[in-house]
Amino acid sequence: MYYCAVDAKTPLWAKGIAFGALAYFISPVDAIPDALIGLGFTDDAAVIVAGIKAISGQITDEHREQADNFLHGDDKKAQP
Repeated sequence: MYYCAVDAKTPLWAKGIAFGALAYFISPVDAIPDALIGLGFTDDAAVIVAGIKAISGQITDEHREQADNFLHGDDKKAQP
């Protein structure tokens, strides 16, 4: 979602949804406090899933590859 949001080719409405969802995810103010074990992160997860669904048509293979490289490192490219 982040790589889609920072891409200059992504429409402004999609950037707004992506940044809004990501901001809610990292915000300490939640609808359901994160301290509630088992329920605390359900609202965060719901907002991220809804955001991804809303902008799924804007997320490209390039965005997925950038995220994969960030999460797993660029070591994969060096392997045959």
